[in-house]
Amino acid sequence: MTEPLDPANFERALGLAILACAGWVDAAGFLMFSGIFVSFMSGDTTQLGVRLGQGEWDWAGVSKFLLPPVIFVAGAAIGRVIANARPGLARPLLLCIVAALLTATAIGGMVEVGSFPLLAALIAMGMLNQVIREENGVPVGTMVTGALVRLGEVLGDRVTGAPGKVWDNAGQWLVFVIAAGLGAAAYDLAGASVFLVPAAASLFLAVQTAKASPTSGSGRTLNSPKGTG
Repeated sequence: MTEPLDPANFERALGLAILACAGWVDAAGFLMFSGIFVSFMSGDTTQLGVRLGQGEWDWAGVSKFLLPPVIFVAGAAIGRVIANARPGLARPLLLCIVAALLTATAIGGMVEVGSFPLLAALIAMGMLNQVIREENGVPVGTMVTGALVRLGEVLGDRVTGAPGKVWDNAGQWLVFVIAAGLGAAAYDLAGASVFLVPAAASLFLAVQTAKASPTSGSGRTLNSPKGTG
């Protein structure tokens, strides 16, 4: 009989798995939605600023990069409401909803039903960030800029002899890159159906978090990370 992961290792493994899902979805979404990021909101925000700065004020061009952050925020807000309403069951519930939304993205993309797949993917990625919590001072989210900043800080601390979690932060970036590469390659081969992979992974993680939820005796509460896109 295998021993369960201790809480710290469970959180680390869960965070990396969710980060991998985000990388896969972001890369596949970038290809499917013609340059729109569904997880990396800094990218959409930068592209919005570039368009405005270059005088491209037409609504079609502006809305392409304005609406994704708005929808992403709405997804995060919905996730927060669920987390506050059902703290003991929030994580498995959120992951089940994310799995359903990513399945809808895949199906909608395969039958080409307009903007619905993009809407579903953005809400899913916003909600996914509410599943993450900070563990041992190392927050893990769907955002890699924060991980790179923390990596630089840790390396700076190491120069002065202070301890730091180099591989925890470097590993987050590496996991995202690898997952994004796999997601892009898979999209080239299988199209919109590749969103079923993170959907299945989210469902698997929902089962695992349900087993480790407070109602299962862990007594842990939900927190959310702070970071940048």
